Amino acid sequence: MSGSVHWLYGRNGMHGFDSGSYPVIGKGQAGLDAWRDALAAGNGWTGLLESFDPQEDVIIYQNTELVLDTNQIYRVPDYSKILEQERKNAVLRSQVGIWAKEAARENRRDYGVKDMVSADERPYHPSAQLRIRRLGPCTQTAYNRYVNYQTGEIGGQWKDENGLEWNTRSFASRENRLVITELLAPDSCMGASEADKLDLTIGLDHILEMSVEQEAMADYGIPAAPVTAEGAEAGEEIWLWQTGKYQEFPIGGVRTNPPSEYHDGGWATAVRIYTDGEIYVDKFVRDIQVCGKFTPDRQDAVVGGYESPVLRVKGAGIVILAAGMGRCAHGLKDGKSVKEVLLEELKGQIRDNTRPYEKNRIFSYEDALLKHRSLHEPAFSRVSLKLCHTREEKADRRLTNEALMEKQRQSPRINKAYAERLFEHGRFALLCSSGYHAPRMCGMWTGSWMPLFHGGFITNANLNLQVSSMNTGNLPEASWGYIYFLLRQLPDWQLNAARIYGMVSALQAPVHTAGDGNGQAYHSLPGYPHAYCNAITDWMIIPVFETYQCFGNRKIPYGENLSMNRLAGICGYSEADQKRILRDGFDLQEDILVPLIRGLMNFWTQYADDRYYLDEQGKIHLDDGTRIGERGNHYLLTPGYSAENAPGGLDYNGVLSLAANTAMDIAAMQDSLYMAEQISRRSLRLPWCSKWDKLRERIPEYLYTDDGAVKEWALSGFLENDDHRHISHAYGAWPAHEAQKDRRLRAGIYKAIQNRTRQNRSDDAMAHGHLHKAMAAARVKSARDLEKELYVLTAGEYQYTSLMTSHDRGRGSAYCTDAAITYPGIILEALVYSGEEEVEVLPALPDSWTKGQLCGVRTRCRAEVVCLCWDRTVSGKNKPAVSLTLMPEESRTIYLRSGLPWDSCTVDGKRYLAPECMKADLVRDSDMEDTDPVTAVSGPDRESGIRLMLIKGKEMKIGFYTAG
Repeated sequence: MSGSVHWLYGRNGMHGFDSGSYPVIGKGQAGLDAWRDALAAGNGWTGLLESFDPQEDVIIYQNTELVLDTNQIYRVPDYSKILEQERKNAVLRSQVGIWAKEAARENRRDYGVKDMVSADERPYHPSAQLRIRRLGPCTQTAYNRYVNYQTGEIGGQWKDENGLEWNTRSFASRENRLVITELLAPDSCMGASEADKLDLTIGLDHILEMSVEQEAMADYGIPAAPVTAEGAEAGEEIWLWQTGKYQEFPIGGVRTNPPSEYHDGGWATAVRIYTDGEIYVDKFVRDIQVCGKFTPDRQDAVVGGYESPVLRVKGAGIVILAAGMGRCAHGLKDGKSVKEVLLEELKGQIRDNTRPYEKNRIFSYEDALLKHRSLHEPAFSRVSLKLCHTREEKADRRLTNEALMEKQRQSPRINKAYAERLFEHGRFALLCSSGYHAPRMCGMWTGSWMPLFHGGFITNANLNLQVSSMNTGNLPEASWGYIYFLLRQLPDWQLNAARIYGMVSALQAPVHTAGDGNGQAYHSLPGYPHAYCNAITDWMIIPVFETYQCFGNRKIPYGENLSMNRLAGICGYSEADQKRILRDGFDLQEDILVPLIRGLMNFWTQYADDRYYLDEQGKIHLDDGTRIGERGNHYLLTPGYSAENAPGGLDYNGVLSLAANTAMDIAAMQDSLYMAEQISRRSLRLPWCSKWDKLRERIPEYLYTDDGAVKEWALSGFLENDDHRHISHAYGAWPAHEAQKDRRLRAGIYKAIQNRTRQNRSDDAMAHGHLHKAMAAARVKSARDLEKELYVLTAGEYQYTSLMTSHDRGRGSAYCTDAAITYPGIILEALVYSGEEEVEVLPALPDSWTKGQLCGVRTRCRAEVVCLCWDRTVSGKNKPAVSLTLMPEESRTIYLRSGLPWDSCTVDGKRYLAPECMKADLVRDSDMEDTDPVTAVSGPDRESGIRLMLIKGKEMKIGFYTAG
């Protein structure tokens, strides 16, 4: 609808999308699913969902720090006392579940609770839900809503029966974290009369008028919903606000226990309103139908005659809402103190942040947007993708989401315009949800209380997938948030290693966390022994190491809610270090990576036990009085958990999921040694030690099935189970890089991907399985498998009309952004692979992508791909099939390869022939000089390529040609 109508506002040719429909977000469970189609925006700290319903617009404010308090036990149990038994049991498949019994025993002893083994993450929750009702008829002859990726705005617009245009637009400011909304009546210059004005009410829904997504709060350790209050003022300043206070209840529900952690915490939402119309406070009295999921007895109820204020606006040409959200974890004894302390502090912050944009008692939306845009647009625009080249393909870019989604549903191939849009949307969503920390399972958006998966962080695939593009995708803003996410938890990682394995000065990351700074491994259900998912720490550190590879040793500003006292003990900061960090920020190499990798290596060297090993004959030794000794023997990595699977023939949701010698652990150990080697070469504070050599020599070897697939458990007798969504045994391809140089492993992972695809039937609807397979397929250079998985993710109806995504196909299950935010990561890996000393362009280019362009990508060897172009229809010496421009940020030698066939190349206009038969010796062009930047045409793994000498700051242009 938007394409044939002229709009005053909207995208105006900028990157983003249009949508011809809007959700109607009712109250209570009537709004349960509708909010998922609302448009989303954010600044990494605060954000919003907005429906842009012309009659009743609903804004759901977000604050990524907000989590509900519960009475569950948020600590890692002390499993170390049963470690020796578990090491043996995991191999012998006998009495494997004693760790769960130990957790229950400890919780019964310390808190008097029965059968409590694990805790769920504290649930994420909305900040407030605001409802704008237009009074009188609201007829639309044309409607459009939009997201502008470049400005960060979301908006809705419609024409009435007189052809007059009404507008609402919003953004979440990266400058000051306010959420700004502007409502505009038609202008007189467009033919509007005095009667064409905004006449509306603005009010905040009670939280009991919102929806609940999971089971009852009481089923998750929340005996009572938070207590909220609303207020409004219409004097010199106009305000609408809501406060919330978490209730106090004892840990474990046992009266004699201490209160839950956030019993004295709360949150607030304050909205300052500007208007040129008449405004006053009115009363809104109604009966609230309360869903039983909110109540302690799980029964529906009615709150009769509930009264709250609303603002009545008459005859306005403009209304501006400037909203702020705040949280206080401790020190609020009751609802009154939330209002007097937190709310007043929040209102003061809003005053300070709105003052620069006030003109004649009206807030300047445009001026505020300009400041926000100066921070948002450069970040989003650093990387661009173009796949469309025919007239029809380019015309698809102008389609609304609904039309484009319908066209994709009818096509057996990936629609290129849709792929471009999903790529851009993923970047937009990653940027919007990164800053304070990393994206949650839901990015940073929920319209329901008790969201599925609690809106938390799961680190055995989901979070890892979502941050896959932040470094190569040139978004250091997202990298900072991810680093802060790790640093807030880091002291608890050391506690995890101590209590699970009895280790000293080691780090072990949790698989589930709420983002509240608690990094203890408290979530370990009997069927999901996450406490023993050992590879997670390496997986969590890889993105930080990639930040170092892509951007160099940068300063990382000191983040919010970091505890320097706790970090100093873990990271070994001196008093001088602490002062320097607080003043100048972290040194990425010395202050972050060195302590992270030291703690990681301390974990592996203590986890690998000389008493548990496989000898050269394959005999298992379980503390039988012998030691590993000779080099031909290999460590037995026990216990271990390959997320979230169990050996074949077993129920993977049972205690027998705990196993040994997981391929995931083997690959993670290799990767940790690689990172340690790289940093030890550069830092005197991380010297290489002999223990690490011994570890490298005795890491178990991968095993392979008869058809060549790498086995998930490298231990005879452990059968494969390919009816599963996770593909953790592909770790050596992604997130690690071992398969790049180990051809057998690469082929084994390639076969494992195919086996999973063929045999997984029980949970194939879940997006993250396809995301994971697509990432691994790109790394093993299987364009066919990558395209197959990408098609499922594009055409499988994971996307809402907002382009945010669901956990399952058909828009089922949870609102889960991993499919949305991971999409650009998959494409980047398919089009540019990079390592410490290599770049490969188009390693897994889908067959249907005949022509294209990708610009602005970072590589792991500190060179930016300024622009990469390809055209499969080209042959001959006059025009390259592949061309790229590299801009090095430091001088170094790299190997460059192309995934498309080539027989000659040009470097800065000078032509070189491809190597003949992969000769081992360096091949030189006859007229090359010693200073020539191209010194070889064969890579270290014997794949055809060119060796380039990059010079810092000197742009280099390369073309690959084919004779056809």
